[in-house]
Parts: sequence; C-alpha cells; structure tokens
Amino acid sequence: MVVDFDNMRYQNVYGQGPLDDREPLYHSEPYFLEVDSQPGYKSQVATFIDNYSHICVDLGMTDQTGIRIATRFNAFHGIFVAGDSIQEVIQLYTSIVGKPKLKPRYVLGYHQGCYGYDNEGMVLDSINQHRAVGFPIDGMHIDVDMQDDYRTFTIDTRPGHFPNPKEMFNKLRQLGIKCSTNITPYISSIPSSSYKTLSEGLANDYFIVDKRDRDPSAPNAQDQKYLQYGTGSTYFTTPITDKPPYFEPDNYNFAEVFDSGKPFHGGVYYGWGNGHPGHYPNLNNIDVRKWWGKQYQYLYECGLDFVWQDMTSPCIAEQFGDMKSYVPLLIKTTGNGYLLSPYSQTAVFLSASSWTPTDGQAIQTQQRRRKPSRYGRSTATTCTKQPITASTGSIRLVPS
Repeated sequence: MVVDFDNMRYQNVYGQGPLDDREPLYHSEPYFLEVDSQPGYKSQVATFIDNYSHICVDLGMTDQTGIRIATRFNAFHGIFVAGDSIQEVIQLYTSIVGKPKLKPRYVLGYHQGCYGYDNEGMVLDSINQHRAVGFPIDGMHIDVDMQDDYRTFTIDTRPGHFPNPKEMFNKLRQLGIKCSTNITPYISSIPSSSYKTLSEGLANDYFIVDKRDRDPSAPNAQDQKYLQYGTGSTYFTTPITDKPPYFEPDNYNFAEVFDSGKPFHGGVYYGWGNGHPGHYPNLNNIDVRKWWGKQYQYLYECGLDFVWQDMTSPCIAEQFGDMKSYVPLLIKTTGNGYLLSPYSQTAVFLSASSWTPTDGQAIQTQQRRRKPSRYGRSTATTCTKQPITASTGSIRLVPS
C-alpha cells in the first residue's frame, strides 16, 4: 500500500477524517493476502485484481464468509495465488508480475519532501537545518516547484530558482543527500518552442485521444457531468462550462474535443491558481513507453539520483473529469497492452466452497504448476470472467 498524505484530505467521501476506516486512501494496489484463513490448514492465498479502473472490495462487510469484488469498467480479470507459506505465495506471484530489484541502502533512511521548495536556497537550507540539529537525513524530494511552469521532465533554470541544477545536485551529494523530483504522467499543453516532450508527443500521436463510450441517456457534450466527492457530500461538475481557476485561463472548447479523436484535454490543478491543462501519454503502447523512458535523460544528466513517480491514478482536475471520464478513454485507446472491451459492471464473490461459476457464466483459467501443496499443487491461477447481467455474480474459491 502506498499512501501520500500530502495529496489527500481523507474526508472526501464520508467527511469524518482519516480515522474513518471507510475513507479511501490516496492510492492503493488491488492486491491482498489471506493468511491462515482456514483454521487447521496451511492457507495462504493472494489475490490481485488486474484492472486499472475503479475497484471496490468488500472484505466480509456484507457477508462475513466471503469477499466481494467489483470493477467499474472492463471484464473481471483476477490472479489468484495459493501456497503453503507467504514466501511461496510471493515467489509465485512475482513470477507473474515480475520481481523487484533490491533497493539501495539510502532508501531506508529519512527523506524530506515538501510542496513549495521553489528555489535552490530553500532546498539547501532545509538540509542544513536538519544537519544543525543533528537530525539524520538521506534524501530530498523536490516537488513540481522545480519544473519550468509545471512542464514534466524540465527544470526552472531562471535566476532565483534552480539556475545551475548540476551544481546543486553536486552540493547535495557532497552533503550525503540523494535527490529526486516529481514526475507526473501529464504533459502541459501550454505552447513552448523548447518543450520537446509536448511537440514530439503531438507529432507522433503518443497521447490518449478523446474517444468515448457514450451513455445513450447523455450522448452529447452539453449532457456531460462528472461525479465528485467532497467532505462527506457528492456534487457534479459540468465540463462544457466549468474550468479550473488557473492564473492563466483555459479557454478550450469542450464540445470541439468531446469524442473527437483529438488528444484528451485534461490537466492538473494544485490550488491557488497553480497548474495547467495538458495531455496524457498512451502508456498502453510499447512505442510510447520507450519514448517516455527517454524523457528522463536530461534530469539524470543534471545529476538527479532517482525519481518520484507521482499521481499515477491519473492526475486530473475535477473540471476535466472523474474516473468515469478518463478510464473509458484509456480502455478504448489502441495499444498492445492487456485490453478487453469495456462493460458497465463486473463483479465476483469469493467464498469457502469450490470453483463454481454461477449465472451460466464461463470461467477461463490458466494454471502454473509447482510443487505439491494442500491444494494438491501450488497454483498461480489467472481467472477471466465474462461480463455478467445481474448486479453480482459468483466465483467460489476453496481448498479441495
């Protein structure tokens, strides 16, 4: 679980604050482990929900004997891994999704980061103050304040900001500090002759385009509304009229972009007028992924040590959309990643009985066989469930 306390108010849905267990976190991975869930058995089971849209998980709230999982878009695709021990489950799971590299020692130290460090002096002063009071520090994370007008992969080299980034990174390294900066998967659309990431992305059609699965009850641009949550209440934004209160107004015409096949018009808003509109890379495409990786070269050549990948959910100002507006575009965008046709709702119910599809739905599985376990074998099972017509469907998982 990854949590970013800086970017989430922890009261968006229920209005009770961070101690309310129901409140969704800023970012989460749809992966969980069931440890010794069956008394008397070696019962270690991991579940990973492979879906990049809104995922709801009910861990025994509705039914104490089961787990309910629903995905907002796309067909249900789950990976279920069972073994005799947690170690074995992790080995099996990482054989599918990949094994992480051993992290460098400095990542275990204390790191400092704060929105608002917009010049070299503030960064160095923070480090010197830590040293002065004897507080250990190993890393410094500079937020979007280091960028040239919120342009991802850039540095603001104007006097009074970060005029000599190589020299600054060298000073930090001499102080024993490793430095990172914020990389958000958004590219500012504000024109700039020097911003090659924008010009190359547009020239090569690397950005997600605005092609939508239209709701028959709201087919036109003027019909669109985006559902939002705030301090215990829900409300709607209307993209054809609502715009983020940027210092530099965003005067784009929503009706011209809506379902047009042009690059999707989104953007970030950091409050107090800060931020810009922009586009999003189509990382479903392998060519885009390779191009995106090359964009880091300038930062590393300046002396940056590592990267803070931020707001990958994705970052989007509420006037530009919600999960409903962005994810269908991602699903419909062509690429060579794992894609299925979008459906309005898919759900599964995991309980203690046996693998049995209900509602006449077919289940496709692929199993990787390992040494024997209490299941007769250790399994890493990929399960794909076809779309369902009822509000819930059932897949039952238990030891044989």
